[in-house]
Amino acid sequence: DAGKNRFLLLNSPAASGKTSLLNLYQYKNPSVNARYIFSKQPMSAWETLRMHGLDMIQEYCVYDNVIFMIDDAQFKYGDENFWPALIKDVPLMARVGPGVRFIISATHVISTQEHSSPADFKQLAPINREDLLLSDEQSIATQETPLGLSANCSIFRAEEDYHRALQ
Repeated sequence: DAGKNRFLLLNSPAASGKTSLLNLYQYKNPSVNARYIFSKQPMSAWETLRMHGLDMIQEYCVYDNVIFMIDDAQFKYGDENFWPALIKDVPLMARVGPGVRFIISATHVISTQEHSSPADFKQLAPINREDLLLSDEQSIATQETPLGLSANCSIFRAEEDYHRALQ
């Protein structure tokens, strides 16, 4: 079960801000070794991870502490062996320490015979679109102040940081 804590599934509809959230995380945490991996690349998921420092065949990671941020994971759903190996085998690899972690960002996919979310995703801790929406209290607060939510609201602090990152 400890291995499951290495994974976070960020799952929401297309164009809902998943990539922006990953970019914001990197910007807000420059001291964290976060490796952004774009899954639309033509090479295999195995090779892409190897290029970023995790060799799942040799069972070795060049980093003691790293977060692999796998964006658009749905483009690699066709590799049926990759996802079980990543989720079940990597936590058991002796030369891959507990500081090796993963954020898997995926767009909701309607299940078809060709594509559906890997079954192994069901055991991961998810963050869904609903987790990032305003609460009832925050919604009411927008009506109670002249300019909406207060500047102390974490949503606005994150938005300001994101805009600074784009400049």
